[in-house]
Amino acid sequence: MKQLVLALRAEIKVGFAKTVRYPVQTLTSVLVLYLLFVGVFYGSRSIAGVVNTPSADFARSATEAIAGYLLWFFALIAIDSMSQNISEEAQTGTLEQFYLAGWSFPLMLFLRFLSSILTSLVMLIPLLLLLSLSTGVALELRFVDTLPVVGLTILGLCGFGYLLGAVTLLFKRIGNAMTLVQFGLLFLCLPPVEQFSGPLKLIALTLPLTQGVKLLRRVLAPGSEIIGAGDFLLLILNSAAYLLVGIAVFRWAERLARDRGLLGQY
Repeated sequence: MKQLVLALRAEIKVGFAKTVRYPVQTLTSVLVLYLLFVGVFYGSRSIAGVVNTPSADFARSATEAIAGYLLWFFALIAIDSMSQNISEEAQTGTLEQFYLAGWSFPLMLFLRFLSSILTSLVMLIPLLLLLSLSTGVALELRFVDTLPVVGLTILGLCGFGYLLGAVTLLFKRIGNAMTLVQFGLLFLCLPPVEQFSGPLKLIALTLPLTQGVKLLRRVLAPGSEIIGAGDFLLLILNSAAYLLVGIAVFRWAERLARDRGLLGQY
């Protein structure tokens, strides 16, 4: 247990050090994320012919979009801290060293994921402030209601990260595919899932983000209603399923990579 705490502290220290020592990278990341939201949100409303003036409908739409964007931000972290991390380790030739060191590599990825979530607050807080100012929507961040929804959704995203990490472990360089996944998640989680139909709605319902976004929109909406126990149970089951399946698939990919001698290739 002590070793796990020390390893987590080391990962958090490294994460904060990178954020502080490369301020231009951090600031430009916040700016890019902000401009992406503004472009997608206002652009989609303009294409649909919806007036972008302050109103109850605009405030509701902006709140829903920010809720989806917030969880998409955490999905980016899951992909970056697991899938892209494996790709970088493989390219630099250090992936095999993790396995030779005797550490559980899935556990190490989980610690990196947790540290990335914590260090991402440096970017997330100013990003939310910019989104709130640009839309004119005052977000009601009631932590008692918000944290359980975000926390459970993050666990599901961790499992999703393991699934993508398993693919990366076997095929190494899949950067373009990860880009498609990232932007695919963005366009599926910003609009309400009720607006989709057919196969697209089915895909959206199976994502680890869908239930979390649905509940977070309720929590952030002005005068929001109380979330029922059934909705929380569905979120718990969804996140638990993604986490367990993700770990199982990653373990299978590890065994297959060892058998094929893929851990030492870069």
